[in-house]
Amino acid sequence: MLKQDIIIRDLAAKYKKDPRIIEAIVYSPLKFTKRVIENPQDDRPVRIKYFGVFVQKPIFNKNTRMKKLLEDLRKDMKLTVFVMASILQFPVSNEEQAKHIIDLAEETDDFEKIKMIWDVLKEYSK
Repeated sequence: MLKQDIIIRDLAAKYKKDPRIIEAIVYSPLKFTKRVIENPQDDRPVRIKYFGVFVQKPIFNKNTRMKKLLEDLRKDMKLTVFVMASILQFPVSNEEQAKHIIDLAEETDDFEKIKMIWDVLKEYSK
């Protein structure tokens, strides 16, 4: 028997409750925390006593991160076109074609393609 099972059993005996109720009370803060963090509209932090504070920072949100990457790609389109054409071998010859590929990736939520272009762009700019 695990230590937490013994604690749950002892609490159930002490308070004369069903062990399943005590178990639900013990594990419910984690379920609540998961529900709050998964909700993109709810950005408040959650504190669990003796365990810590949990918060989803906007930069780690996938949509926010993708907007930041797209902003970086569109900042210097000449360099982006060069990287896409020469290093990544995209069939682009001008800024409009590169912008079209980036816009299409944004519309289809193709985070991997945007991240790939951004990673190579940052590596090349070093």
